[in-house]
Amino acid sequence: MTDYQVRPMAIGEVDIPKELMTNQFGLGETITEVVYSWYIEGPEKNILVDTGCRMQLLRFPARKIKDPEERLKDFGLKPSDIDIVIPTHVMYDHIGYGHLYPDATFYVQKKEYEFAMDPHPAYAHYYDTRLLENLHFEFIDGDSKIVDGVNVLFTPGHTPGIQSVLVETSQGILGITGFCCIAQNFEPPVALHTRDNIINIGMYYDPIQAYDSMLKLRDACDIIVPLHEREYMNVDRIPIPERTYNSYYKVR
Repeated sequence: MTDYQVRPMAIGEVDIPKELMTNQFGLGETITEVVYSWYIEGPEKNILVDTGCRMQLLRFPARKIKDPEERLKDFGLKPSDIDIVIPTHVMYDHIGYGHLYPDATFYVQKKEYEFAMDPHPAYAHYYDTRLLENLHFEFIDGDSKIVDGVNVLFTPGHTPGIQSVLVETSQGILGITGFCCIAQNFEPPVALHTRDNIINIGMYYDPIQAYDSMLKLRDACDIIVPLHEREYMNVDRIPIPERTYNSYYKVR
């Protein structure tokens, strides 16, 4: 097994109703989610997961944390050094900075791209085809290997073509969720424990498919990285060196 690490790149933060993450739990609460890009450190190719989003595109109160170009400098990189971008999906908040990487290959699920180009009216406001122009796409269909130690897992439900990203690390398989969630989706309070001890995501194209995809990802990895969890805003790398992990989520 390879020993890669994931470097969180916090791009912006957004104030949203909590139930958009936790499917009607937390009604009336507001939380701050973080929009990330993720750099996978270790492979021969320079790989990003998601590109983040220009804050002015968002429909909720949003604040920029750092431009991607600035964050890449922390790793000794510039946008032209990125070889591969893996969009978890192509809603505008995950592909909004795609234009910074014109030389990269974007590995996207074919179902996601096709839906984005002609979305159902109920979901159309999440997509902007202008953000997909002039990008070099490589279409994939289902679970796929990208490079040694980095794979995608087809986890639809939030959109028709969601993919989560599995990364081999020294502490097991790390899974970046493709669907939008926070830690509580996988760590529900005791009062909300169910048969599977998860809370379904709050924004979905298909709620049953989304739920099953959460279980599929949980079974596939040792470390779950929820896509919008605020905890990683000030984390330098995952796995976090001082933390030990178990086979479910994590031990604090």
